[in-house]
Formats: sequence, C-alpha cells, structure tokens
Amino acid sequence: MRLTLVHASIPSSHKYLRKALERVVAMNEAYDGEADKELLFLELSAAFHHKKPGHLLYVGIDDEDKIVAHGYAAIEFYYGTPVVTCHQLWRNSSAVQFEPGQLEQALDSIANWGATHGATKMRTYASNAKVAAIAEKYGWRKTDRILMERDIPKE
Repeated sequence: MRLTLVHASIPSSHKYLRKALERVVAMNEAYDGEADKELLFLELSAAFHHKKPGHLLYVGIDDEDKIVAHGYAAIEFYYGTPVVTCHQLWRNSSAVQFEPGQLEQALDSIANWGATHGATKMRTYASNAKVAAIAEKYGWRKTDRILMERDIPKE
C-alpha cells in the first residue's frame, strides 16, 4: 500500500478526492455521526485547494489504484491554542498492512503540518480500550481527561 496526501499540490491526487470524502462521511455516519455530513464534505473538499489548509486528508492506495485506507486531521483551537486533532484513521480489513514505519511517517507529516499552524500537540479519540491500545503503539498516550457528554434538550 502507498500513502498519499490528497491535495492540489500533489499531482493527480485529485482523482482520489471524491472517494476519499465519501469514505470519511461514511465512517462519520457509521461510528460517531457528530459531524454534519454536508459540512464535513464541504470543509474537506475546500481544504483540497487551500495553500495552507486547516484539514489534511490522506489515503492508502492498493496495487489496483483503489483506496483501502484513509485518515484525516484538522487544526482546532483549544482556548486559543492550535491543536492537531486526528479524527479518523481507517484501513479496510481486507487491505494489506501498513509497511513498517509507513504510518509513523504519515503521523510525522501531520505533526509537521500542525507545527506550521502553531500547534504543539496532537490529539485523537479512541472509541474503546482496544483502539487506544493500538494507538499507543504509535506514540499516543492516554491523558488524565475523561470525555463526557450530555445532550442539550431541543426547545
């Protein structure tokens, strides 16, 4: 599998844009559904054209030139401090494994991109302990924070 950034500065990466966006939206719908799918699609597609995008979209491509993995990250602000949030990383179960160092190289690239926005931290969410254990292999560490949520009643 080869990894590529989907951005206007990367020759021929435009051919992956629509399918990659569809994967991101489908994963959002299947797993968390918190992002508005229309806005998610629009923000990531607009980032494709920005010289200094606030979102990054990577894809993993197999030997048949099909997308078999994807990931996206965004610059978000935590009390005015820019932070890279890695929102999704998904590899099809039927896809080949990442080559040694390949995922780490992509994460380093995301970190370098985040640094150009002034970010000094990367964050991600783990949907369960198994996902968190896998993430720890790639340098993520658990924090002392516990994410909790509460619905706001509709009036």
